[in-house]
Amino acid sequence: MNKRKQFGCMLVDGNTLLFISSKDIFPALYKVDLLTKRSECLGEVPWEYYADESALIGKIDDMLIIAPRCHQRKFLKYDMTHSLFQVIWLDEDIWERDFSISAFSNVVRLGNSLFFVGNKSAIIVEYRKDSDDFVIHKLILPIGLSKEELSFFWCSAVLEENELYLPFLKGGLIKIDLKDFHVAYIEIPHNYQCFSMAVIDDYFWMMPNFGNKIMLFQWKSKEYHFIEVPIKSGNIPFMAAVDWGSEIMLIPMHDETIFSIDKLTYMVSKKVVLNRLANNSRQRQFLLIYRNDEGNTYLQKSRSHELWCFSKNGDFEKETYDVTTDNIQELFAKSKMVKNKFWTESINVGIDFWLDILKGGEEENEILIQNCGLNIWTDLKRANL
Repeated sequence: MNKRKQFGCMLVDGNTLLFISSKDIFPALYKVDLLTKRSECLGEVPWEYYADESALIGKIDDMLIIAPRCHQRKFLKYDMTHSLFQVIWLDEDIWERDFSISAFSNVVRLGNSLFFVGNKSAIIVEYRKDSDDFVIHKLILPIGLSKEELSFFWCSAVLEENELYLPFLKGGLIKIDLKDFHVAYIEIPHNYQCFSMAVIDDYFWMMPNFGNKIMLFQWKSKEYHFIEVPIKSGNIPFMAAVDWGSEIMLIPMHDETIFSIDKLTYMVSKKVVLNRLANNSRQRQFLLIYRNDEGNTYLQKSRSHELWCFSKNGDFEKETYDVTTDNIQELFAKSKMVKNKFWTESINVGIDFWLDILKGGEEENEILIQNCGLNIWTDLKRANL
């Protein structure tokens, strides 16, 4: 099996797995029926913006919205009914481009809108399905916080009714009301730094950024207590906490053991021992995580064709999918889509972007300027113009 990363980002909708293959393989959007194992290529995507595990994908009805990793203005829409891609450029530069971080950290759905949370920008981009448009919300921050400090952990947001809670690098939580976009800062006791969290029985189950203690935090009463897990302390020991029937499953980032915590007694026990993936202890056990609206959690297992599903009622399934590096390329080659349609429709936008850089309309670094000619040539070649 090829050991390169297979997924850039993924979404599970019922029995359908949707994912963008990573730029290490071949960048395209794919659909897999988890019951029949049938795979289908839906079309090529511009890898330089979307085929990365830090990209985000959201879905409302038949519409997929894909946020880029590093280009803040360029969103991608895919209409599943009409099999149509469309590149959407936002009307304004919403912040200075910073190619060292992900442009967006989290996406949540509320009603008929998707909300994409920006990194180091104090903005939220909302896609409204009813009007089929994008709205930029510029956040007013509490005194003492700057937008540069708002660097959030990837896919760590928790949505409670219309309030969005996000742990961030400085420590504490940011609460954003998605109705009026009021922002508040919530201090966490002991300056506890949280990497990811889940809401279970009115508590935030918070995974540490460092150490081996889980914090249960009641954000309204500020009540809290710790649960110590018998592992060696280190950076980001757990990827996520998963609500699984009468237990909480602690998904490891690098370790070989999945621990469980009893919801009533808080007793910690070993649940699953995973295979060691490599001699390198920093190899991640799971690459991607996705939680659907029903409370089910899906994990893509590293270096395998397995998709693990933990349901909220305590069921567990390990789905397999026949998607490899070789047949990803074969699926694309056999696809009946008009390959050039997407690029022909978006080519003027792409070329205009690079020409603006050459004209000096925006401040860019030297490497970007040097690559302008290559990028223009690549876009023209893709569109066969």
